[in-house]
Amino acid sequence: MPVERAELNVTRERGRWQDRAWVATPATLDPSGTVTATLPEGTTVNYLNIFDNRGCVASTEHEEL
Repeated sequence: MPVERAELNVTRERGRWQDRAWVATPATLDPSGTVTATLPEGTTVNYLNIFDNRGCVASTEHEEL
């Protein structure tokens, strides 16, 4: 299925995962399928989601900074 959109998910918090606030922002999806996004200042953890035309989502592994 073709990827229709992508989003960057970040938190600036530390501590227990369950207690952190996460922010999702649109990421850029170019015609070749490459996803890019700029990390906000102070990001401690991030990951990307991609969504297909059925609304299904796949996520990258999280990256701790």
